[in-house]
Amino acid sequence: MMVRDAILRCFEQAHLLTARETLKNFSKDFTEDDIKKMAKANTEAVVRKAFKDTESDFWNPTKESLIKVIDYLAEFSQPYRKEEIIQTHYREIMELIEKLP
Repeated sequence: MMVRDAILRCFEQAHLLTARETLKNFSKDFTEDDIKKMAKANTEAVVRKAFKDTESDFWNPTKESLIKVIDYLAEFSQPYRKEEIIQTHYREIMELIEKLP
């Protein structure tokens, strides 16, 4: 579950900047805390969907399922992120996955 949680954190960090820009333009009433909470909820939903769509168990992921999930998320992120950012996060998560038994 450590790697799954790292995927959640990594994906949230990658998408927080966009969330800030989008939500600040949408309403000046959102605080930074509001934006972080919304970004976290949104990214968790996307990551959970990645597990579901790859027929992977969110609560008990295997090494193979984690690879499927990060492949899914890398593809999902293509329209929103620069390839360099996607590959950096992908490599970081793969390093964690490779350490699993």
